Amino acid sequence: MSQSDVSDTLERARVSIKAGAWETAEGLLKHYVSEAPDDREGQLLLGITLSKTGKLDEAVRTLNRILAHNPQDGEVLYDVAILYYRQGKLRDALVTFTEVLDVDPNRVVCYYTIGNIQRKLGNLKAAIMAYAKVIELEAGYVSAYNNLGIAYAESHDYTKAAHVLYQGLAVAPQDPILHFNYGVVLEADGRLEEAANEYHEALYHRPHWSEPLHNLGVLLFKRGRYSEAQVTFAGILEESPHDIHAWNNLGVISEDRGYIQEAIQHYRRALELDSTYEKAAANLNRALKHIDSRPRGQHVDEGLDARMTSNIWAEAGVPDVLCLFDAIKMIPIIKEEAEISFVEAPAPPASSEGDLWGIKKNTLVGLFKYLKGLINYLPSEERELFMQSEVRSNLEKMINTLEGSRRGLFKEIQSRFSPEK
Repeated sequence: MSQSDVSDTLERARVSIKAGAWETAEGLLKHYVSEAPDDREGQLLLGITLSKTGKLDEAVRTLNRILAHNPQDGEVLYDVAILYYRQGKLRDALVTFTEVLDVDPNRVVCYYTIGNIQRKLGNLKAAIMAYAKVIELEAGYVSAYNNLGIAYAESHDYTKAAHVLYQGLAVAPQDPILHFNYGVVLEADGRLEEAANEYHEALYHRPHWSEPLHNLGVLLFKRGRYSEAQVTFAGILEESPHDIHAWNNLGVISEDRGYIQEAIQHYRRALELDSTYEKAAANLNRALKHIDSRPRGQHVDEGLDARMTSNIWAEAGVPDVLCLFDAIKMIPIIKEEAEISFVEAPAPPASSEGDLWGIKKNTLVGLFKYLKGLINYLPSEERELFMQSEVRSNLEKMINTLEGSRRGLFKEIQSRFSPEK
């Protein structure tokens, strides 16, 4: 083959790549590199083309042939690191991204991806350092605030998690993921009104986003606003009729209000859509056992479900933008034991304030919850009257006040970093 023919093959490959004809480009480039094995551009384009056609191992081998001649080729090192990451070879990716930084120490996306890798490997301190370095080099790197906040939360440093997310909102006040994540932190602190505001902000910037809608419905349920919660989940189903979590949560509301047959229908609908949905299956089994009568004082809100979300950037070289619910399963506050949502607030120091009128606060909380549970067994008309009365409101306030004392320390500290409302 003449030199002009070889050059023509490379040019045709470039045209095919520009047109997205990857299979054609692959054939041309393989032919080209067989004639010009030391040509960097041909090897690089072939490696990229092979990655586009899903032949990742072959792409890595091709790019490594370039590195054999020049181990300090930062562009090729970066491409190999991304390929390792896509293959799930996290430790190989970590080593290679570090090599990229040896060549170009200010390449921000490498620190960001190293943070994601370290978090996936469970090395949270290293992940925190990497995300912090991203923000140091580029203060406007919004997804780094999200991921740094998550890493702090998973390290049980909730004050810093809230602070970082709040800082992120100062940089990107219209970012819906930041609003959503900050809402999760506020909800975990028991600041339900502020959490609801953040979920509304997330929805304002991303209308019809189901995750904050789910969480708003759960918040309404916690606050005893059952009709509004029901409308919220029904609204989700108008947009997404196959949303199994909304069907499940409608069932929980119906069951908690004593409408067992209606709850069973909702649970069964969720399971028709996904037979592996364990939470709906557990709720259905409980409802079937209690179809005639539910044990006195029992709440079923532990069956509520909030959707988890992961927002993945498809652009090559910009991996996972994480969201708090990737790693966090929300457990509603109203439970007899283990009052834990995604953050476990540090316990306040022991003091005499643990007693009230000579009665332990935990005992009072249990008593008030028991009284609240009894309301479910009133005749329907009397129950509706109670739900609209000040008695219900006062009972809810008493429960929230007593339970809030157990979150008091975290609430006091975190308030320094919270926006003025």
